[in-house]
Amino acid sequence: ERCLMYTKKAVEVKRGCGIAASWFDIWDIAKGHARLGQKTKQVEEMKSAYDLCVKAGTIHRTAEPENRIMLAKILSNIGEVAMGIGDHYHLLQEDVIAREWYQK
Repeated sequence: ERCLMYTKKAVEVKRGCGIAASWFDIWDIAKGHARLGQKTKQVEEMKSAYDLCVKAGTIHRTAEPENRIMLAKILSNIGEVAMGIGDHYHLLQEDVIAREWYQK
């Protein structure tokens, strides 16, 4: 997906200038992975999205602890991605794994 590619390029430019990726950059990349994984039915892409969303939330809690609205949005995305992964495993009739993702 082009959005994911451009976001990754922006992070590379920042990194080249000695600037770390922000929680928003990581969250944006996570959303791109989630869209791509859903579109192509690649569960590993979805798992990458989940991990990145969790990382974005962790960084956000430290960087902007007073901004509860954005944290709620990140946490909502984490739940949506986990549900999508759970649905993937449910459709494969791997209900034990699906339940683990539904309970995250």
